[in-house]
Amino acid sequence: MSFDLILPFFPEPLQELILDSTIADLCINGTAGVFVERDGVMGRAEGVSIGEEQLTAAIQQIARILGKDITEQDPILDTRLPNGSRVAALYKPCSPSGVTVTIRKFNRWFTTRELMAMGTLNRCARPCSPPFSTAAMSSSPAAQALASQPCLTRSSRTSRRATAWW
Repeated sequence: MSFDLILPFFPEPLQELILDSTIADLCINGTAGVFVERDGVMGRAEGVSIGEEQLTAAIQQIARILGKDITEQDPILDTRLPNGSRVAALYKPCSPSGVTVTIRKFNRWFTTRELMAMGTLNRCARPCSPPFSTAAMSSSPAAQALASQPCLTRSSRTSRRATAWW
C-alpha cells in the first residue's frame, strides 16, 4: 500500500488516522491541531498531536521519497502517492500558523457506471476496458449503437449536439 511509504515518519496515533479507511482527509495544522474528515464532516482529532520539528522532518522525508523537495525558499509541496492520494505541505510564510500537511486519501475508486448512476457523469461517458482499442470499439455493435445516439452538452448558455469520437 502507498501509505507504507509515509507511515514511518509519523507517530503512531497519526499512523492510525492515515490507515483509517473512514477518513478521507487528514489535516495537520502545525500547532493548531489535527483535523480529519469523515463522511463529509471535518472535526478535530482529539488527543493527537505532533511537534513542529517532527512534522518538518516528516515532510522533508516524504518529499525525498517521492522525488520532490520542500525548503524555506520553495515552501510548497504538492505531490501524490502511488495510489493517487494527494500530499500537500506548506512551510512559513505560506502557512502563517506553522508547518501544515494535508493528506487527501482515495479509499475507493468508482466505476464509470457508478459515476453515471450517481449523476456525476452523463450518459455520454462510455466505459471502455483497457487497453483502449479504437478498432475494437468501432467494430463493436454496442459501440456503434451508442455512437449513433446524440449526446447533449452545455457550452456556456447554448446546447449543442456532440459528435461521438469513435
